[in-house]
Amino acid sequence: MQSVYSLYPKILDWALSNRTTAIMSALIPFLLVVFLILPRIGRELIPQVHQGEFNLELTLPVGTPVDKTVQTIQPIEQMILAEPEVEKIATVAGVDLTKITNSEAGEHTAKITVSLKPSKNIVAAEERVISHIRQRMRTFSGVENKISRPVLFSFKTPLEVEIQGYNLGNLTNVRN
Repeated sequence: MQSVYSLYPKILDWALSNRTTAIMSALIPFLLVVFLILPRIGRELIPQVHQGEFNLELTLPVGTPVDKTVQTIQPIEQMILAEPEVEKIATVAGVDLTKITNSEAGEHTAKITVSLKPSKNIVAAEERVISHIRQRMRTFSGVENKISRPVLFSFKTPLEVEIQGYNLGNLTNVRN
């Protein structure tokens, strides 16, 4: 460690007296990395997961009551279920106000989780169904849509059961 302490002032002295050379010796490798290596590296830190499931997030105009949201998404659900590769869907309309959600969610939003039938090429099946859904969603005016895939890492548990009530003894029995 002592050798580093004695070498550092000499390197600093040289760098301050040869500023252009010192800057160029750092800048050239940096630019090489930026222009030659970075374009070849994937941009996603966490890759998309293809497991035969994706989400269709729907947004109606703000202020739309939840019953109107449900009415509006029913034909969308039927359209999705008509796809031959779709096995099942699960829909959540509106939000639970006791839960922490993003500020744009409300009674005017819905999320449809689409599960596909098992396939030899699940990636191609996903892309095909997503493409069909995107094309058909153009016919639903006033409904914004966004398709997302499940995240590789999630803090949510796969299944959550919430039990509510006023009798603590009964709740404890149900829990056990």
